[in-house]
Amino acid sequence: MIPAVPNVNLPPALVVGALYDSFLQAAMRQFFARATFETEPMLSASSDGRLSIEPTDDPSVMYVRWFGTRYVLRVPARRPFTDHEIRLARSIGSVLGARYHAILNPKAMVERGELFRGAIEDRYAGAFAEGHPYPIGAGDTRADREAVADLIYCYARGTDAIGDATTNADPLATGLAIYRGCFADDAEFRAWFPQQPFDSQAFPNPDANPDTAPAPFIGPAAWAALSTACFVAVAMTSRSTSSAMSTCS
Repeated sequence: MIPAVPNVNLPPALVVGALYDSFLQAAMRQFFARATFETEPMLSASSDGRLSIEPTDDPSVMYVRWFGTRYVLRVPARRPFTDHEIRLARSIGSVLGARYHAILNPKAMVERGELFRGAIEDRYAGAFAEGHPYPIGAGDTRADREAVADLIYCYARGTDAIGDATTNADPLATGLAIYRGCFADDAEFRAWFPQQPFDSQAFPNPDANPDTAPAPFIGPAAWAALSTACFVAVAMTSRSTSSAMSTCS
């Protein structure tokens, strides 16, 4: 649905920007619930509708700048932001930025009307999976898109549970129970680590590099066990990163 713009005596870009700024805040709170959230009004180079994630020396802090505001997200130092979380933040920004520019341009509204169809969470999931804020597939139904989004959320919840030994008395059992709610017993998982070449970040094809492609893990239990091993290896700070990756692989 295309959001209505209030009839007020303000520049349209400012009104729409305020609306989409609220969408960004809602998305950050929804998808980064484990993080604390602060806002810092400031002059921003991204006030033209382009979201930017500022570099930081602290992997447990993420700075997001948009429309003259810097948002500060913080997570516990023992569980810093992952590359996938950074990518999700960029995906959210790409969807909101595309909608913002389209709603101010009548021609773009006609050419890219699909940006406003369906739940906005579907667009975030599609941008994360495919790298751009377009529908997951022109022939897919809303149910198909929602199923893909649910799968992403379920996987994230299960992995977070496995990595949270503070809240969960048995992280492996807690995460595995979540995995089993969204993956079939014969689901196939693969993990490409930095030392292994791959042909696509979104959907790597094991046949592209058959000599180095990782062997599949079959079923939620096998994948949960690998995830646990990775979290344990990374937590052992006395070991090197390469050693931790060796344990995961």
